[in-house]
Amino acid sequence: MTGDIHQLNQEDGSFDFLFSNVFDHALYPDQFCSEMERVTRAGGIILLHLQLHRLGDQYTETVVYKPHHVIRLFSLVRVRESRPVSNSFDSMNWELVLEKTASPQKSREEG
Repeated sequence: MTGDIHQLNQEDGSFDFLFSNVFDHALYPDQFCSEMERVTRAGGIILLHLQLHRLGDQYTETVVYKPHHVIRLFSLVRVRESRPVSNSFDSMNWELVLEKTASPQKSREEG
């Protein structure tokens, strides 16, 4: 997929699975999360790899310190997993596995 992460050129509910490792590049993280929710169908999975406590590269706009700071930007997800990861090819050190729900969740797990 190409385009602006803040305004995806896809129809609502287009994907069963969405992966991103560019959260740190989002100028407007709330809009990015809203767009991910919009294009994922109910029951679909959003998989995010994050860099916690790190300034990733020259394009980093958003530094994340705690996973729940990202989770709370979503309104239509259930947290399936929030866990540390170790990759040898990039500096991502946290993984969020989110399941899109059909309606807003009243309480969510926080990582």
